[in-house]
Amino acid sequence: MLRLLSIVACKKELYSRVEKVIGDYSSRVYYVGEIPRATVIKLALNNIGLSIPALLAESLMLLESWSVELELFYEISRNTWFGKVIERYWSRVMEEKKPGLRHGWLVKTTSI
Repeated sequence: MLRLLSIVACKKELYSRVEKVIGDYSSRVYYVGEIPRATVIKLALNNIGLSIPALLAESLMLLESWSVELELFYEISRNTWFGKVIERYWSRVMEEKKPGLRHGWLVKTTSI
């Protein structure tokens, strides 16, 4: 199953020459125009994605400092518009695990 999301920025003529190859290894391809648009989009996505765990950890410290049960918070949060986000990160934040970096999470920037 293909899981790679490709965000491509280059001259339109070049994209039309490599579109098939990129599509062969991507589940979805977004052509976003010329350089550096793909980089800017990826930075914006990373900014949002990487801030979520930090915000959740900060919120949990706030709750603990006021002796609010974390499970109560979790139950209530699941009924909000961002409940799915908290649900996704909850076990990662609550479990003690060694940090790991998987190859699939690495961002590669290539110039064609």
